[in-house]
Amino acid sequence: MSGVFVSFSYVVNIFFRPVLDLLIINTYLVVLGLVRQESFFDNYLEFTSLFIFFSVVTQSNLDSWRHTTPFSILRAATALTATCFSLHFVFNVDQQFLFSLYSVSLVTMLISRIVRKLIFENANNHNFQRTLIIGSDKKAVSLANHVNKETHNIVGFVDDFDVNLVKGKFKVLGKIENLKEVIQEFKIKEVIIIDCNYFNKSKLIKDVCNELSVTISEANLFSGQNFKINKLELNSLLGREPKEVDLSDLAVSIGSAKVCVTGAGGSIGSELVRQLTLMQPEEIVLIENCEYNLFKITNEVKALNLEDTKIIPRMIDITNMEALRSCFQTSCPDYIFHAAAYKHVALVESNPKEAIVNNVLGTKNLLDLSKEFPIKSFILISTDKAVNPTSVMGATKRLCEILLACYAKESSCEYRAVRFGNVLGSSGSLIPIVMDQILNNEKVTITDIRMKRYFMTIPEAVGLVLNSLTVSENASLCVLKMGDPIRIIDIVERLAKTMGKTLDSLNIVFTGMKKGEKLFEELYLTGEEHQTSHDDIVTLPNCDCGSNVDDEISRKMLMKRINEIILAAIENDQNCILEMSQLINETNNTINNKSGFIVQLGEAG
Repeated sequence: MSGVFVSFSYVVNIFFRPVLDLLIINTYLVVLGLVRQESFFDNYLEFTSLFIFFSVVTQSNLDSWRHTTPFSILRAATALTATCFSLHFVFNVDQQFLFSLYSVSLVTMLISRIVRKLIFENANNHNFQRTLIIGSDKKAVSLANHVNKETHNIVGFVDDFDVNLVKGKFKVLGKIENLKEVIQEFKIKEVIIIDCNYFNKSKLIKDVCNELSVTISEANLFSGQNFKINKLELNSLLGREPKEVDLSDLAVSIGSAKVCVTGAGGSIGSELVRQLTLMQPEEIVLIENCEYNLFKITNEVKALNLEDTKIIPRMIDITNMEALRSCFQTSCPDYIFHAAAYKHVALVESNPKEAIVNNVLGTKNLLDLSKEFPIKSFILISTDKAVNPTSVMGATKRLCEILLACYAKESSCEYRAVRFGNVLGSSGSLIPIVMDQILNNEKVTITDIRMKRYFMTIPEAVGLVLNSLTVSENASLCVLKMGDPIRIIDIVERLAKTMGKTLDSLNIVFTGMKKGEKLFEELYLTGEEHQTSHDDIVTLPNCDCGSNVDDEISRKMLMKRINEIILAAIENDQNCILEMSQLINETNNTINNKSGFIVQLGEAG
């Protein structure tokens, strides 16, 4: 039924605006007396049909009058011009009459659009709070253009760069240090912080806003934190209450320890750093290969001014064993939270050998160091895509789980893995992509109307990762009970609603499944899940590997084959993909694999 509804709504949307245009044009033609001319009635059906056709071709039928722009007017004028030319050259309509018809219709369309836009803006101009945006980059300008006169009365930007420059329709009114004066001068009632660009000055911003009783909203379009534009909160998209995780017991242990987070600048890694830093460990080592991400998260946590915690940023590629060993020799952590990985399914499908090297070799390097150094606990961030993987990304994470289970049998360090589904609001995930498409009035691309996924928030995911240390045993794989999987189309509908739109107002395009994608994901293979002391967390022994790692000979054979896969990837041998697929199939076949699914990765890369 949902598919029929979307299709019907799309058809209505195709014809609504051109028909409305025709009604308004006809009204003016009646007033001006042009309809009394015989030529008009002779070719009225052709005029109507051609105008609707060319409106669809030029996509002027998709332009909202509320958001009238020069480009939308140009598209409408192009449709009208093409209509009149066709009437003249195909149907031999009188040229002089067509000129009158064209002139009246063009002016009518132009005036109706401008008047409609002005009426809407003036009617709402006094209903919205005067709002200032902190930041003036592309995202800030896009957001300002979208919410101005819709939900906010945007006055301008405040930014430490480009002061007095005009960005889009608005001007950069001053620097952050002059925020108080700008708020007072322009009578600002609300301040929106874009994408956490100013963590190092967040205290100043909040102090000024609190002093002047100005509301603060966050528009973290590409991070895991909730944002409040149009009252949008990521939690509302789940369709369930977020899971609460008590970290009080862990805080006692972390407070006197040294911790290391790999992939510290990523969505999960950065939230791990935030929550761990608030526990005030002795040291926290931030390992990140992306310079900008490392710079950003380092500045954020340093701005907290926690005197008892030493922040150590390290720009290291986890495939560089010597760099990692040198780092650990300088500052050996008690806990390693391993979040670094290539995770984007489509990109990994295009670069499979690079993903094997980064994900599998990088994990193996850290596991080797966990045996070499006196590390207490190693926590691997995995994914539900590792269960019966159809993608190279999921397969590499499955190899990491198998490696972890092997090392857990041979080291004094404790090993755990955490497996969860899609994370709302993470970089490259569904929410920011769809948000951008809606904000920019673009096509909203969905793979398949039947596609379902397990969803959780970043705080839930990180809470699960941290809680795994207190509710699970060595070699356990933790999974959060996330309820039933949610259809992607339902997530998009909820997102549209919270942004003040409806599903039928979006131009939804179903693209079909990409290579490596599945219609649904699973959470575990063995079905031997054990309930923990936390109602919403279950664990799987041996990292969901069954008895494959119990025997020493079997473990050595598994690790030997994984080393060969890594070596083949380094040497750019295409067979590494097939070998990885075969290893996972053989491992899964010894487990109670209810689905009977066979991994097929032979064509990847």
